[in-house]
Amino acid sequence: MVKKLFYYEFKSYLRALVPVNLILLAIAVMTRLLQLFETESISYYLLYGSSLSAYFITAFVAMLLTTITVIVRFYKNLFSAEGYLTFTLPVTSTQHILTKLVTGVCVGAITTVCLVLSGMILTAGELLVEIFKAIGYLFKQIFVAEMGWHIALYILELLLVLILSAAYQNLVIYACIALGQRSSKNRIMMAIVCYFAYYMISETVSTVLTLIITTLADSLTVLEAIGKFFTNHPLASIHIFFLISIAVVTGLGILAFYIIKKTVDTRLNLE
Repeated sequence: MVKKLFYYEFKSYLRALVPVNLILLAIAVMTRLLQLFETESISYYLLYGSSLSAYFITAFVAMLLTTITVIVRFYKNLFSAEGYLTFTLPVTSTQHILTKLVTGVCVGAITTVCLVLSGMILTAGELLVEIFKAIGYLFKQIFVAEMGWHIALYILELLLVLILSAAYQNLVIYACIALGQRSSKNRIMMAIVCYFAYYMISETVSTVLTLIITTLADSLTVLEAIGKFFTNHPLASIHIFFLISIAVVTGLGILAFYIIKKTVDTRLNLE
């Protein structure tokens, strides 16, 4: 049953997102082809400028539509009238949430890949060649400096941080939607209020921590020791930074997941 859930989730998402991503790629190809006929005429610059503007607008729409589709799909499938059918399936609440989370992260990744690919199409030619040459030269210098295995780990850690961060951002939105369901009226508005409250709290906490660390950095022995360690072991410090980021994002994600599951299991209030 879980496999069927994934199938229908992906089918629903792709039905909505494939057209806009195809349009994005088509506009990128058209814009790149226009560059091959570059002239000094005003008509060319107007046409090229319009095509380039259409590309950026479509890229923004693709990102926005992906986010909206993920949010609406989660809300309608679990907390609207569709929930009466959803929760009759022989699937646990955990499996429902994980299905939404995994498919949401995957379609976000698909849109990101399309954006990167369209950008490569747009810059295809000498500029793209120079970019790849610069990247190749950088990696060559890194491996000559015997940092190869560090770079491999950095890339893996960075990918894990990006995936977990994407999952966490989705979980935060899902948790705000779930908290909004605890209200008897104006549930969508309550979910929006919860998200803004989360944003304000997270920004306040990060600002306060930054101020505290900055103010006490010169007076705390522990912070001095940490600073010396980072200075003396820069390669290991980057690994520690990534591992701390992974631990923090994972912990916050588990908390958000618990809020969603608790609401679905004990406070479900379908429309």
